[in-house]
Amino acid sequence: SVSPADPDRVWAIVEAKEPEGGVYRSDDRGKTWTRVNRDRNLRQRAYYYIHIHADPQDPNTVYVPNVNLHRSVDGGKTFEVVEVPHVDVHDLWIHPNDANVMVVANDGGAQVSVDQGETWTTYYNQPTAEFYSVEVDNRFPYRVYGPQQDNSTIRVPAWREGETTPKESWKAIGGCETGPIAFHP
Repeated sequence: SVSPADPDRVWAIVEAKEPEGGVYRSDDRGKTWTRVNRDRNLRQRAYYYIHIHADPQDPNTVYVPNVNLHRSVDGGKTFEVVEVPHVDVHDLWIHPNDANVMVVANDGGAQVSVDQGETWTTYYNQPTAEFYSVEVDNRFPYRVYGPQQDNSTIRVPAWREGETTPKESWKAIGGCETGPIAFHP
């Protein structure tokens, strides 16, 4: 990630065999690099997360999405966890002209902050879920079943008369995110 606040500053997060892995920073447009942090929490499950985002206005602030969202304000030396509404943070967008405005994407959907991550919008205002599989039963009307990422396995009717919000129709039926669903014949 190139710092919009200082184009000479470039960030990289590297997954490598110890002791080489970590957060690296270049202050000369990538000619030379220095490892500034070796915290494994910033690069756990690198096949799943491996992003770093430079703040558009402060060259010393950088974000690393991972299981949690991490922020450094001291050039990458130390990081703090930024509390977000849902774990497994996959992406982050920071407004280029106002770093207080951010959108985080995680396993709960997307949430917006207008105060640099102090508070976030809810994820209960959007029909967002990641399903591993979907099954239907043989009832009439049939029901749809699915295990959700980082949530329960749910059942919903295929249709319902009258207006309702989707969550009113959801029933938790046990199981967890990767559990397959099978019906008694």
